[in-house]
Amino acid sequence: MAAVVNSAGGNAIMSSRDVYRLEDKDYGKTRKLWEEIFPDDTKEFLDYYYEYCTRDNLIYGIVDDDWRLLSMAQFNPYAVHLGETTVDTHYIVAVATRPESRHQGLMKSILQRALSDGYERNEAFMFLMPAAEAIYKPFDFETIYEQKSVIVRKEDSSPGHMEIEIQVQEAEKEDLCQLADLSEKLLRERYQVYTVRTAAYMNRLLKEQESERGGILIFLAEGKPVGYCFSALEETPQIRELICTAEYEKEVIPALFSYYNEKGVFDNARDESITVTAFREGLYSNAVKTASLIMARIVHLESFASSLRSREPVSFTIKVEDRMLPGNNGIFRFDLSENGGCACRITDCRAEDVDAVLSVGALTKLFFGAKGLIEEDRLPLSKIELFNKIFLDEIV
Repeated sequence: MAAVVNSAGGNAIMSSRDVYRLEDKDYGKTRKLWEEIFPDDTKEFLDYYYEYCTRDNLIYGIVDDDWRLLSMAQFNPYAVHLGETTVDTHYIVAVATRPESRHQGLMKSILQRALSDGYERNEAFMFLMPAAEAIYKPFDFETIYEQKSVIVRKEDSSPGHMEIEIQVQEAEKEDLCQLADLSEKLLRERYQVYTVRTAAYMNRLLKEQESERGGILIFLAEGKPVGYCFSALEETPQIRELICTAEYEKEVIPALFSYYNEKGVFDNARDESITVTAFREGLYSNAVKTASLIMARIVHLESFASSLRSREPVSFTIKVEDRMLPGNNGIFRFDLSENGGCACRITDCRAEDVDAVLSVGALTKLFFGAKGLIEEDRLPLSKIELFNKIFLDEIV
């Protein structure tokens, strides 16, 4: 085995073992490793995951000489709105290595192979929810989305001033098409980056929530759907992705308390509270916690650039440094307008004519709206429609 220098500095051991893209028939064999590395995941959740999520995902793995799985990562396909465009991407989950096989470069080898395959597919970017940000920064993944959460107690919950009472109804399969349309409409009004909502997407989320003793709840005003949330039941109710039309947002939490009281959820509870995550910025002002949730990485730079827009025509040149994907490594000229963007590799650019030198990780952060990375006089950031309105609350 040869020592290599990784992007975080220092030496790492690069595994000489081959990375395999598993065949569908072998997907079930990965469950044992998942159960060993992530023991908190319930049987019900894994039953759901291996029935629904492995139907069309990609699983990469490394095996030992006896074909025992040593390390794996799973790549779940998502269509994501990226500004005015829709791109096919993958959400990376279940990055797992046996304890005795760690610190041998196995994960790096898997990510290298998967990112290279994604580049060949012209995939704009990939994203993941890290156990720790430091694990993925050496591979140029950067945090682009932080999730907010708040614990709402019944005594702190009071309705607004609407005379219309909100009803809470459990979603059934026949509701999912209408619910997907409502979700698309409300998210489009507020965000630039979010997963495309379809009836199939909602059905998968319904199955996921059911595996966690929950479901999808619809908020009704005069019989008309005005919002929804994903629910799960732990010691107290857990509400994820609370989406509602603005005029009814203040009415939703009191309606949820009434719903859970009718279900007897609080009968033996010491504390009548609901934990809410993934909600509109500014909806709650007190005791809101923020945690890094999603990291992302540009995979195919030229494809990503085609989704960029600017308020007026702009051009600039960036030297991009990408140690994992040679196709992204080099000097690119970006031309953006209100109609779209493009990035073209150039070879006849003098060093003094380059506007900025950025790693692909820094470039990812920049285009997803991070501030303070580079001076405005170097790049026309105020004219670029950066992707800073993000709602990526995927768990699996």
